[in-house]
Amino acid sequence: MTTPRTVPALRPYSNGANAGGARPSPFQQADPLDRDLRSEDDLSFARVIRAVLRHRRLMLGAILAGLAVAALAGTLLPGRSVGEAVVQLVFENAGLPASGATGGGASIVLDAAALVRGETEIIASRAVARRVLAAEPAAARFAAARAGRDPIQTLQKALEVANDGKSYIVRIRFTAGDART
Repeated sequence: MTTPRTVPALRPYSNGANAGGARPSPFQQADPLDRDLRSEDDLSFARVIRAVLRHRRLMLGAILAGLAVAALAGTLLPGRSVGEAVVQLVFENAGLPASGATGGGASIVLDAAALVRGETEIIASRAVARRVLAAEPAAARFAAARAGRDPIQTLQKALEVANDGKSYIVRIRFTAGDART
């Protein structure tokens, strides 16, 4: 049978110069745990607020300078007006016989996406631009304001007709420098 080992008792440290005074143990020398144990590089909300308050004049100056540049640019740039229309194409079978009707003719299958693309191209065409110039005085004034150019091309450049290809919706956008045109 083995005998249990005994651990010697810890005695206060005494170095002859300190008569009877005990040197504190490392545990007694340790700082209390109420301090922040994070590294100094970690961000804290208080440090961010202190940095903002310390540099508030610099930040305020940068914001005011940005606002001044935006206001100056807004007054110097020419105005632009944009008009947009969204048109949904509806395909009805009004002229076709009912599906249950008996007629000797073959049924007609229409590709709706191709019809929408076709309508989009028609709206953006030179023929429609020519008809708009003839019928609408505002369009004629718009084209006349840009002298030296073909009025139909001027109108077509200001017109944007688009379809996303997934729906029957056509977006028509007209951009002019003046809202009155």
